[in-house]
Amino acid sequence: MPTGIYLHIPFCRIKCPYCDFNTYAGIDDQRPRYVAALKEELRHRLGTFQPGEFAAGSLYFGGGTPSLLDPEDVAELGEIAGSPAEVTLEANPGTVDLPKLQALRAAGVNRLTLGCQTFHPELLAGLRRLHDVKQTHEAIEAAHAAGFTELNIDLMYGLSGQTLAHWDADLDQAAAARPTHLSLYNLTIEEGTPFARWRAAGELPLPGEELQGAMYERAVERAETGGWGRYEVSNFALPGSECRHNQVYWSGEAYLGCGAGAHGFAPADGSPSHGRRWWNHRVPRRYCQEVEAGRLPEDGHEELGRTQAMTEALLLGLRTREGLDLARFQRRFGASPIELLGAPLKDFRARELIRVRGTHLIVAEHAVILLDSLLARLAPQVDRVDRSDSLNSPSQAPYGTPTGQSR
Repeated sequence: MPTGIYLHIPFCRIKCPYCDFNTYAGIDDQRPRYVAALKEELRHRLGTFQPGEFAAGSLYFGGGTPSLLDPEDVAELGEIAGSPAEVTLEANPGTVDLPKLQALRAAGVNRLTLGCQTFHPELLAGLRRLHDVKQTHEAIEAAHAAGFTELNIDLMYGLSGQTLAHWDADLDQAAAARPTHLSLYNLTIEEGTPFARWRAAGELPLPGEELQGAMYERAVERAETGGWGRYEVSNFALPGSECRHNQVYWSGEAYLGCGAGAHGFAPADGSPSHGRRWWNHRVPRRYCQEVEAGRLPEDGHEELGRTQAMTEALLLGLRTREGLDLARFQRRFGASPIELLGAPLKDFRARELIRVRGTHLIVAEHAVILLDSLLARLAPQVDRVDRSDSLNSPSQAPYGTPTGQSR
């Protein structure tokens, strides 16, 4: 049974040059048609469940720029979804003011995530963001005034021209904003974006790995000193303010994805599939056409084989502070993760990079910065044991990644 619902809002005023999400600028005239299709798809998917079978714990408006939606549409979508306990909406400073945020709060949104990215004007300009620092502070003040007791602030590090002093100042200003949650992301250069072209041409100098590592370590230290505990590699929260929707992804639970390019997932018991993942058509106009024709707008799907499901469980579990649940993994796959991961895991445990804590396998705090390289050695161990990657080859990779990252 799905426990989370993701609604993709692909509209933006501009397309940021580092973004490879399924977003579009200059198509605002399509918004009414798209929102109508989104409501219809959500009704259709929920209608496939028996009465009492479905109860979503979270609803997440992601994008794109969901704060461009009319609050009336947000309210109706929330009602269709069953008014989940957690309703999150991503917002860009400059697209919201106090009346808009009050209307969104009245529409049922109880968790707001602001894409601040940085509090330095010159770094914002380098990211080609439309908002300025003054608008960021105004949006934060308005969020508090509107009654948002759950407020997330997004910041980015590893930016062109960014120093450790810049990052310290950003963390200071974020802490002063009194958020309950912080998402601190390393800038990733994605293929096909303007940033990728500029870097290839030598026009985008970036901080080196050592400096970026120091920025991450500083983020962890400063966040936890302020009371925001790390519960995933890039996410920090005051006790009780962890994002429930993100936890749905990281724990491998089921979720619905509605909207252009959105994807959903339903786990299975391995007879014969270990789960089904599907994804919608990416282009908004095509997506709307499919829904208006009375069809689910799916562009493809894949059935997860044992290897793929085990690898995903490993990768997602070790990203969290809680770690990989050893007993749950054993029940689901009939295999011990410790035996499965063999010599590389034995080496990491001997070096105290990965530990067994109670019933979970966790990455040591000082080794979180090495997570990518640790996983690169562990993942092939799963494939070594069982090579049946997937029962059906997908026609294309599903849009996005199940991290719930906001922008």
